[in-house]
Amino acid sequence: MSYKQFGGTFGGPVTIPRLYRGVNRTFFFVSREQDTLANAVSRQSRVPSEATGVALLKAFPTPNQAVRVQIGRFNWGASGVSGTSNYNTSVRLDHAWSDRHRMFGRLSRLFRDQGAVVFFPGPNDFSIDGTDAIADISRVFHSFALDDTWILSPTLAGSLRYGFSRRTQRTERGAYGLDGAAISLPPVILSNQRFAGYPLIRLGENMATMGGFLSVEATEQHSLLATGTNLSNLATFGVINSAAGARQMLGSLRLVF
Repeated sequence: MSYKQFGGTFGGPVTIPRLYRGVNRTFFFVSREQDTLANAVSRQSRVPSEATGVALLKAFPTPNQAVRVQIGRFNWGASGVSGTSNYNTSVRLDHAWSDRHRMFGRLSRLFRDQGAVVFFPGPNDFSIDGTDAIADISRVFHSFALDDTWILSPTLAGSLRYGFSRRTQRTERGAYGLDGAAISLPPVILSNQRFAGYPLIRLGENMATMGGFLSVEATEQHSLLATGTNLSNLATFGVINSAAGARQMLGSLRLVF
């Protein structure tokens, strides 16, 4: 650190030869100050090694749009098709123990698969459009229900239903699974990666962010529902699920955990 300060003052009586003599009456005063401060500043950062930097730049495609060179201006573009497939399977089993006692069980599985559009290997997100349509996303939904219904009297029915649902999702995006040696990553990074891929590298100026991404998540829900239904007003119509005059939900209990 270096700090320097300079200054000076000058003053005295105002005197104009042959016109005015201000001794003991009129005075002037002038001052000038200046200071300078110099601080030592240091910063640290990681920059790509020559081999990594060259390999990373080579991972980008060459421009394919004839536009004037300008900071942040897009000079590359491509199109693709994002495909999504759904596979839904359901199995149900009903059993009548007697005229007054029935049960059913249902098992369902929905698999939803979204394929990534690969414009070139490695991009984790694009400016403006972000991560849309460039990830492989697999979603699996499982559900199970078991219902036990009793006719307690000619006018009263009761049921107890247990439900279970589970949702899992796996998302893979960008350079996930790629060999980091392809962009000459140092051995110390390659040996400490949780999964194979490129680290997130942002070059700015609307260039795509390079890097790998992996996300695995799961949620589960259990429910228990008890219901009672008064059928006295339904006997005339003979339709159990008719809304006309039905006095339903005499008692209800729902637990979710």
